[in-house]
Amino acid sequence: MSDEQTTLRTFVELTSRLLCKVGLEEALQMVTDTAMTLVPCDRSSIRILDASGTKVLLGARSGEGAADEPLTPAFGVKMLLWVIENRKTACVADAAADPRIEELDERAGPVGSLVVVPMISGEQVVGVLGITSSSKDAFQDEHALAAELLANCATPVVERARLEGCGRAGRLAGKLPHHLRHDGALGYHRVEVQRLADAHVTRPASLLDTAEAHVLDFLWGQVA
Repeated sequence: MSDEQTTLRTFVELTSRLLCKVGLEEALQMVTDTAMTLVPCDRSSIRILDASGTKVLLGARSGEGAADEPLTPAFGVKMLLWVIENRKTACVADAAADPRIEELDERAGPVGSLVVVPMISGEQVVGVLGITSSSKDAFQDEHALAAELLANCATPVVERARLEGCGRAGRLAGKLPHHLRHDGALGYHRVEVQRLADAHVTRPASLLDTAEAHVLDFLWGQVA
C-alpha cells in the first residue's frame, strides 16, 4: 500500500470512528492521536472555544509531554487570536522568529515550528488544532493540508456536542417557573440564570454529557 493510500485509509478509519456515539473528549483525543501518525510532529492538540471565541473550554493533547502541556497553547494567545480572527491556517517554519508569537511555553517541550488550523463551523471558529515540532522547518504544505483535514474531521463532532448541549439547556429552561420567563421566550435576568446554574448544575468533564458548559451562554443569548 502506498503512502497516499495509507493516509486515505487512516482518514476513512478516523471518520468512521467519529460517527460512533463517543464523548467529545474521546473524539478529540482520536483526532490528536491520528495527527501523530499522519504528520511528523512531536505534539498535537485541539482547543475548543466558548461561544465568544475568547476562552478555551477544554482540549485534547497527544505526543511528548502531553500531560504537562497547559490548556493555554504553547504557541501563545497572540497566535491563537490571529488564527481565530483571520480564519486562516498558520504554518510557521521558525517559531522563535514569528512576530505572531510573543512567548513560547515550552513546559511540554521545545517548539521549533508549528501549524495552527482554525476549526470553522459556519461563521464561527469553534476551536483550533495545532501541531508542533521541536525542529525548525518541520512542516511542508502537505502537512498543513493534513492538519486542515483533521480539523474538518473534528469540527462536526464539536457542533454535535453544542447542539446536544443547547437542546438540554432548552429543556432545562422549559421546566422553570413561568414567572422567570416573559413573552414566551427564554428572557431571563442574568443573575437569575446564574442562580439556577449554581443550584442545579455542576461543571462536567465533557460537553457531550451535560449542557452546563453552554447553558449560561444559551440562556443569556436569549435575553430580550
